[in-house]
This record gives sequence, structure tokens and C-alpha cells, in this order.
Amino acid sequence: LGLVPLKDDYRTGQKFLAGDRVRNLLLEMLPENAASDFWDMVIEFPYKSRPLSSLPKNLLSARRGIAVGIKQVEVEESIRPLWHLKKHGKCLDNITPGNSTIPHAGRGAFASRFISKGSMVAPAPLLHFPDRDSLIIYAEKYDNVTKTNVRDYSKPIGKQLLLNYCFGHKSSTLLLCPYGSGTWFINHNSGSPNVKIVWSEDPNYHNSTWLQKDVTFFEGDVWNGGMLFEYIALRDIHKGEEITFDYGEEWENAWKEHIEHWIPPEVSSDHLSPRELNMDSTTPLRTHEEGTYSDDIEIWCIMDIEKSVKNGTWYDSEDDTLKKNKNEFLVQRILERLEVEGGSEFIYTVEVMKMISKRSKSGKNFTIGDVPREAISFHFKNYKSELHIGNAFRHEIMIPDEMFPLTWRNLER
Repeated sequence: LGLVPLKDDYRTGQKFLAGDRVRNLLLEMLPENAASDFWDMVIEFPYKSRPLSSLPKNLLSARRGIAVGIKQVEVEESIRPLWHLKKHGKCLDNITPGNSTIPHAGRGAFASRFISKGSMVAPAPLLHFPDRDSLIIYAEKYDNVTKTNVRDYSKPIGKQLLLNYCFGHKSSTLLLCPYGSGTWFINHNSGSPNVKIVWSEDPNYHNSTWLQKDVTFFEGDVWNGGMLFEYIALRDIHKGEEITFDYGEEWENAWKEHIEHWIPPEVSSDHLSPRELNMDSTTPLRTHEEGTYSDDIEIWCIMDIEKSVKNGTWYDSEDDTLKKNKNEFLVQRILERLEVEGGSEFIYTVEVMKMISKRSKSGKNFTIGDVPREAISFHFKNYKSELHIGNAFRHEIMIPDEMFPLTWRNLER
């Protein structure tokens, strides 16, 4: 996967590629071999970045990118003939998400068609985290130098939710996190699982030499994913059947211990979640003077900034023009509530922040009036939802001993 370029990165890459100097070098000044060597040098530049990742990977594609644009080149090069798909393709729609049949498991993965024993249910490309401690969450403290909140590494307060979706081993700091094809919906079942994981044998998707590397290899400039799990059917799986997998004895013991000692957090009887507040479109919203909402909740307002500041126009979700230019602003206070003629609806005057830094929640405040209820929404603050309560379960899925390379077992040394 690597450093995935975003919209602005493609613009930066296109500006570099179509600039007079690079354009002239690739199209006019350099002979063919020299132009190819020059472009290889650009692509292999050691300091990786998202704009660099957006550039075409060979001279022919780079020249095509100058003519039609980088994004068009990616579209053209992503198209494969049917024979290629039959030979190298991986089926990504064998599973579909749904409500799990396992009590309290939430969502689950279900077979979208009949899958015969021994067949691949789904591929799982893997991202690698060489140091599991990178998923520790720390408390924050205010830094007088940067004037922002920074991590306080002396105060760990939990682990990232992502850990629950990663694979690991008790003898290693390395974590592998699958992405794509919905495999994260596959729940645990130690009694009668119907799939198992294996290392892929397809060299187009899996670099088997990485299994012989030390964990320090993944700490270097290895930006791209290069390994693949395959979920293999242990028996025939029928359409609509839930797909399950054995997360390992260590995971199951940790879960049982968590259930045994878990104490639900105390919640006020009048506490309302963001979902409940957003579903209730009739109850008037409180003004700041009437009382604030729960400390774990923040309020956002969606609007078109240009029109809003000048005219008090709010964001209309049915207006495509505004939708393209919409902005979300953090509501500091609901200042006033006015009854609309008829008495069943209200409009609001709110103080909002034009965000400069989302991390420190800093910016410039301004006031806007005539904001209808549907322009206002409630959200949990970062790491404040039920998924992030202090004693929430966190544990990686275990890779079987027979699969886990000896070279990766850096905690045994």
C-alpha cells in the first residue's frame, strides 16, 4: 500500500511532471536511455512522499502523463484483460458484511455464494507494524513552545482500536494488519471455525523472502505492503453462512479474562449519545445558558463558508453546488434558539470555529444565525466513544506457531 497519494498530491505530482524543465528533459533534451535513467532516478528517490508516489513508474507512462494527466494514466493502467484476471485475479466479493449470529459480536462476515472446501474465501494484503508499541495511546499535555497539545509519553492510557484487527505473536513486536475484501468482519470461533489463514503462494502478491527477514528489516524504508494471507475454507460453506476463524488460545483466554473482570463505566441516567441526539429532530437544542451537553460530545455545523458568513446561508444537503464546497465547523456555543412560525421547528444562532489546527482544536471564532436543526450534528470527541472507554478490550489476533517465522521472534532473544 505504501504512501497513498491524495487529491492534492496528484496536483503536486502533475505540476512537477508537466513543468517546463522535466517536460523538456523527457520529451526533447535527453536521448532515450538517458531519459529512462533520469526518470528511474526520480522514482527511486530515497526520501519517499505522497506526491512522489503519485508519479508514473516508468518513462513511457510519464510521457503519457504529460499528455493526458497522471490520473488518466492510472485509470488506463488499472484495466486488465479477462485472461489476466482469470490467471492472476483474486475474488474480493465472496464475503459480505451483516449482523453476526454470535451474541454480542456486532458485525460479521457472510458467504455471498457457495464456497467449496479448500477454496480461497478471501485474500488479505498485510500492512506491517514492526513495533506494537506504536499503537499505544498516550495522554496529552500542553506544550508552551508549539502552543499545541502533544503526547505525554509518561502517561499511556490505552491502545488503539486497530490492535483488535491486527495479527501478531507473543514472541514478536511485529504486527500485521490486513486491509481490503472485508476480512476484518470475520469473527472468532474456536469450536467449529470454517476458515483458516495460510501464507499465499502467489509471487504476484506475496514476497515470501520477507518471511526470512529480521523484524529490523520492516523498520527501514519498507513503505509498501508485500505479504498476503489467504483465508481458506476448511469445509464447504453455503451462501448466507457466517464465516468464522479461530483467533487462537491466547486471544480466547484474554477475552474470557476481560469478560470476568470487566466493570461497565458509570453513565448518567440522562446521558444521550450522539446517535440519539441526531435521531431526535424535534426536541429543541439547548442554548449555552440552558446547559451544555456531555463532556464526551462535540457539536458540528455544516455550511458553505462564503455564503454563511455574508448572508447567514446554511448548508443544504440537496444543493450539489454547496455540497462540493461544504465546510464543517466546530460549534463553540449555541447562543440563541428562535421559534419558526408554526411553533414546531426552531432556528439557531451559533458561535463556530473556523479550524486552523484540528489536532489542537484551535482557530478563529465567528457567529452565524438562522441555522436550522438539520445543519447541526453531534459527534463523539476523539477517543470518547464506547469503543474507547478506558477498560475496552484490546488484543491482537494470534498467528499460529507453525506459520510464524523464527526470524521474527525478536522477543525470545
